[in-house]
Amino acid sequence: MDMNLVLTLFAGVIVILSIFSSLLQRISLPGPVLALASGVLIGPYATGLLRIEDFGVPTGTLLEQASRVTLAVGLAGVALRLPHGYWRQNLRWISVVIALGMALMLMVATGVLWALLGVPFLLALLLGAINTPTDPVVTTPVVTGSMAETRIPGRVRYNLSSESGLNDGLGYLFVMLPILLLLNPIRRGTNC
Repeated sequence: MDMNLVLTLFAGVIVILSIFSSLLQRISLPGPVLALASGVLIGPYATGLLRIEDFGVPTGTLLEQASRVTLAVGLAGVALRLPHGYWRQNLRWISVVIALGMALMLMVATGVLWALLGVPFLLALLLGAINTPTDPVVTTPVVTGSMAETRIPGRVRYNLSSESGLNDGLGYLFVMLPILLLLNPIRRGTNC
């Protein structure tokens, strides 16, 4: 498939969503849901306009790179949304929420998977670490737009944005530990 056609399809979806953005904000349809619906519509299970196999790139590689770009754009959007000096003024709040919130979420998610669902502990720890960070792209519709600006205090919007932006990067620390332990199990009784 021609890359220009793919880019035209994506640009067309963005233009159409932009044209109707004020209407969509009034009826509270979040952008990620609309983007997902648009992807399903142009994908192989609906109209068949776009298939990943047509790119000539391994599916995992293409999805991984698309995920990285999406995350980078989302995190940049969060950083640009916060007022100048926000980090210095709210360092204590951010530290407490990130340290305690992420640790608690990791323990709860791992505990549910391990104790209640019977998933092996290291795999439960990995899945819990993956689920721990909140996604900045998902929180964006909650904290942006005219409805959010009129109904949600600025402090709350900024706090949600900073928390969701920071914990995605810090989530790597939580994810890498179980991966390391799964790939290189600790050998008991050997000297290092």
